[in-house]
Amino acid sequence: MKNEADPAAGAALALPALDGWDLACTVFSPPKSVDPVSVLIVLPAMGAHARPYRFMAAALAQAGHLVITVDPRGHGQSLPHPKRGIDYSIDDIMTQDVAAVVAHAKEHYPELPRLFIGHSLGGHISAMYAAEHPEDVSALITLTTTHVYFRKLGLPSISLILSFALLARLFGYLPGQYVGWGTPMAKSQVLDWVRWGLTDRFSGSDGRDIEPAMARLKKPLLSIGFTDDKRLARPAGIDHFNALLPACVLTRWTLSPEELEVSALGHFDHLRTGEKVWARMDQWIRAQVESAD
Repeated sequence: MKNEADPAAGAALALPALDGWDLACTVFSPPKSVDPVSVLIVLPAMGAHARPYRFMAAALAQAGHLVITVDPRGHGQSLPHPKRGIDYSIDDIMTQDVAAVVAHAKEHYPELPRLFIGHSLGGHISAMYAAEHPEDVSALITLTTTHVYFRKLGLPSISLILSFALLARLFGYLPGQYVGWGTPMAKSQVLDWVRWGLTDRFSGSDGRDIEPAMARLKKPLLSIGFTDDKRLARPAGIDHFNALLPACVLTRWTLSPEELEVSALGHFDHLRTGEKVWARMDQWIRAQVESAD
């Protein structure tokens, strides 16, 4: 599958979250002569915004899918960005932002199956949302989504987890742009992530235990990791997270740069170098849609 689409293409979509926060989304449509196979909702990594996902989105749109990339609240063009006094939680992203995008897809493309493509934290959010709203999604694709409990992520991660907690409490938000993590992140979002990392439980911002619902979720799941992602999403950590979804029909790929003939894939490099990954994703998505018919 050759990506011939303009990587900057896509139609801007201003979408209000359920609580009124203005979300910036981009819709990548298939060629006019092609009937869409599915609606793909792309959820970014923690602190990331939607623009780096445009290459993947454009390629999948050229392959016949309608793709919606999302800047969750406080990310990218979904202003304002976090600072002291501007806060939101992971629950806010799930229950207000993701729910609004799903509602939009239901309204405008009711005949198409909906799939999540979640990268890193976006994969966590995809799985948790799907667990609590299984009727809203047909299948899941997670990219470099790992368990974040420090004993499963790796003992050195405890310093990262604790430093994030300290900085978020000290500043009232996490100044990610100054600590090598891209953009500012909201205090409550960071503390939700920290809680997962310290307690070995994926819970909602209100403390509810989501893992029982995750264990009951029965959806096709494509979990993708890369051999050169050695720090943030090692294969064992990804497998630990997938173990929380035992009823899902799992397809597991661990891909190497050598296998795909690219210089790097890593935690973020694949967003530019993953053309062959996206081609395989297209085939997997089509297989799930066909088997569901």
